[in-house]
Amino acid sequence: MITLGYTRLAVLSIVVVVIGDRWLVRTRLPTTELLWASYAFMLFSQCIVDGIPIGYDIVRYDPRIITGICLFNVPA
Repeated sequence: MITLGYTRLAVLSIVVVVIGDRWLVRTRLPTTELLWASYAFMLFSQCIVDGIPIGYDIVRYDPRIITGICLFNVPA
């Protein structure tokens, strides 16, 4: 059985923030290219930093709590 607690929470958080900005705060920040480019850079950098200890088997994840999808050795 796969429990997607963290993955589900992360995706839900992004959706809530984008919807909240669109209709409540109205900064329109999620519509800017700079925000998404910065997010992509941060995600790529985080995958490298997290992927090194995972690749060298310093950190291991329980197979029951990951989806099996990996990006740069980092499981989701």
